[in-house]
Parts: sequence; C-alpha cells; structure tokens
Amino acid sequence: MTDRINAKEKADKKPAIVEHELRDGVLSVLCHGYWTTHTVYLIDDDLRELENVDCQKAVLDASGLQSLDTAGAWVLERLYVKLKKRNIAVELTGTKQSWHSLLITVGKSFSNKDDTLNEPKLPAYIRFFSTLGERVINSYHDFYSLWIFWERQFVARK
Repeated sequence: MTDRINAKEKADKKPAIVEHELRDGVLSVLCHGYWTTHTVYLIDDDLRELENVDCQKAVLDASGLQSLDTAGAWVLERLYVKLKKRNIAVELTGTKQSWHSLLITVGKSFSNKDDTLNEPKLPAYIRFFSTLGERVINSYHDFYSLWIFWERQFVARK
C-alpha cells in the first residue's frame, strides 16, 4: 500500500520548472513545481542565464511552487542577489508564509559572504616571511610563558 501511495505522490509531483518573459524592460520569472535538492538541477542553467538578461526590473513569482527547500531557496536567492548587484529592481512575489524564514536565512548567507576570499594573494616571499615572523613571535610567547610557569613552580619554593 505504501508503494502505491509513494508512486502516486511521485506522479503528482511536477519537476522544477522556470518560465520567463521579457516585455518592456520587465523580466517576469514564473517558478513552478518542486524546487528541492532533487530537482533544482533541472533549472539551474536556466536561472544562470536569467542572471544576465538585460532589463530594468525583474519580478520573481513563486506562487506556482508546490515545495521549496534550502536548495530551491538558494537558487532563487542567487538569482535575486545577482540581479540586485546589477542595480535591477527585483520583486519577489507569491511566497508562502512558511518559506519566509527559510528565504531570510538563505539570504543572510549571501550577505555574510567572506569578502576576503576575493582579495588578491600576496607574493610568496611575503607570505613566507610573514608566516616565519608569526611563528617566531608565537615561539617567544610560548617560551616566556613556560619560563614564568617554571619560575613560579620551582624558584619560588626555594
């Protein structure tokens, strides 16, 4: 009986689908189906292409989504952020109340991205001497701490 229920659930589930239309400088993106870990690969390439569409405004309509998990929220948020970075006005509509905390949490991961990863690397010789200097200073502090400990334990007792 459970196999029949699972087969019916699978048949009822529509894969992740994204439709878009560009009219008068407004990009309309319609999201349909189940945007989950198992299905977002179906729309990832399409969403990446939409990140580069030339428009003044984008409307992301999530009212056609049956399910949204972290992976689905991530690809939706990635599109939102990429468009915003290009100074395009973006509006997200049709989200269920239960998805708001998920979308907010995923959105924070984009804003908390470590910007130091984009900094250029220093030349190898500077990194070498910097690391060497840090190790020398740390060794000095370790030696000094050990000396104070030894002095308090053995010299103070005499």
